[in-house]
Amino acid sequence: MWSNQLVSFLGTTISAFVEPIILRIARHYPQAVQHAFQMFQNNRRFAKIDSLLYPGPVQAQILEGLSHLCIPYLPLLDSISSSKNQSPSGKPAIVNEVKSFLTRIKTDKVMYGRLYQKMQNESQDVLKDLEKATQPRAVAEKVREKMRRLPSSKLLEDYVPFLQSYHMCDHVEQVELPGQYQKFQKPNLEDIVRICYFEKTVQPFSSLRKPIKFTIVGDNGKKYDFIAKCGEDLRQDERIEQLFKLCNDIFQSSQLHIRTYSVLPLSTSCGLIECVPNISPYKALAQKNNPLGIGCAKPEDFKKVIKMSAKARRDAFLTGTQALDHTIFSNSLQDLSISPEGFFFMRDNFIRTHATHSVIGWLLSIGDRHADNLLISRITGESIPIDFGYAFGVTAHLPIIELVPFRLTPQMQELIKPFERQGPIREVMIRALQLVKDNSEAFISALRVFSREPTLDWVESAAREAQFSSGSSSGKDDSIQFYPERKVEIVERKLAGDHPSLVATDEVSHGRYRDKAQIECMRNVLLGEADSKRNSLASSRVLSTEEQVDCLLEAATDPSILRCAFVGWAPYI
Repeated sequence: MWSNQLVSFLGTTISAFVEPIILRIARHYPQAVQHAFQMFQNNRRFAKIDSLLYPGPVQAQILEGLSHLCIPYLPLLDSISSSKNQSPSGKPAIVNEVKSFLTRIKTDKVMYGRLYQKMQNESQDVLKDLEKATQPRAVAEKVREKMRRLPSSKLLEDYVPFLQSYHMCDHVEQVELPGQYQKFQKPNLEDIVRICYFEKTVQPFSSLRKPIKFTIVGDNGKKYDFIAKCGEDLRQDERIEQLFKLCNDIFQSSQLHIRTYSVLPLSTSCGLIECVPNISPYKALAQKNNPLGIGCAKPEDFKKVIKMSAKARRDAFLTGTQALDHTIFSNSLQDLSISPEGFFFMRDNFIRTHATHSVIGWLLSIGDRHADNLLISRITGESIPIDFGYAFGVTAHLPIIELVPFRLTPQMQELIKPFERQGPIREVMIRALQLVKDNSEAFISALRVFSREPTLDWVESAAREAQFSSGSSSGKDDSIQFYPERKVEIVERKLAGDHPSLVATDEVSHGRYRDKAQIECMRNVLLGEADSKRNSLASSRVLSTEEQVDCLLEAATDPSILRCAFVGWAPYI
């Protein structure tokens, strides 16, 4: 985290103070700041640092090879689908980019393996269609279809032959295992692990971006599993994981923690994610039968549901879920335990970790908390959040807006019985939120990296908000210039004690739906019925930490809000 913070200050008013520090680190521990600096958009302005941190030839080849470790059609699809150059005048740039990419594949068989060669041979018609198309994006569906038909492989050499053949004994230059400089202390270079070789088999996943799991063997004989993920700017995931690690430092004396993992962006379109061992998606442990159609399947459903009375929404949700077995997740944890004591150990770990990352996730407006974006440790029961592409209120741009502050669905509610909302989960959230409030200066300082060096997600989200606000009164507040600052302000408001439902209303008012009547409907959903805790506190200027947590827990478990959720979010489990 500290490396991103330091580098983000380059080019600012305090750059003169930061640059000598980075220079000293670059001389003695170059890889501690190398990746952060290479991702820094204005790095070429700092020639001295750049000369010290430029990768050696072998490291450069490994980094290039890792960036190619994906389904071959993905880079092609990203070039064609990019939001840039979609106008007719911008089309030549995309055509040239695609031509260059296909030519590199044909001429460089060391970096591009059998699957890339097959893709290159099959993509000539795509190039012709691209040259004819008015909008390059129109060709994207053809590429997706080809990508679906291209068989995957479990052999590393079919993707990147160079990585398969690499061995440290063949090179003078030794390359360090990525992600080893995380702590706030001087590293011991004798403990730094170098890459010895890559295992010859990989494991492709079937999810949307088809990430690939691979293994590095270090010079210490240990194996290190990573996931190569392409087609996304992983800087946001990296920074959120770093914020979680900062929270763990804040929580040191409180027995609270968030289970974290390393994220290493290699570019704005690909990166590496550390594999967490012995985990299962929450969905796999909480759902035995086929998914039910409870929730909103289409935007029209959402618009209709938010207009219903709170009682009608609540009754519809409870009626739809009353026949379901809500003990599946609890039973799964019992099955993973070797004794009753083991079950209570796993249950306690789940409650503490889930409550902690949920309330911090609310601070950062992390959405898209569907049942596959939450992992459960099969050894400890810890709850581990993943995939933060929809953070900082981005779910407000979705056709079906996510109105719940975090996931605390019926299966989880069953697990924490008999305490429900007034038990340990509440106490943990209060303690975690208060500790971050007590250290808010450090938290906000780390968060400002986003505003100094926005990720592609932030730039694209700002552009979407500007597009949605066309013709509205939002004005400059929706511009790209003010977007990052407004996101930081929302976090500051939450830390200052603002009402969670009112902050959420402000977030959705800058999203997809700008009609005043629709925003008012969502406000009513968020505040709840007249006798709800969050409605009774709506006129309060500042809430205590306890009151904020009570409002959050009430909203997260409110059937009338869960009824508004996207059906794929699976609010019934």
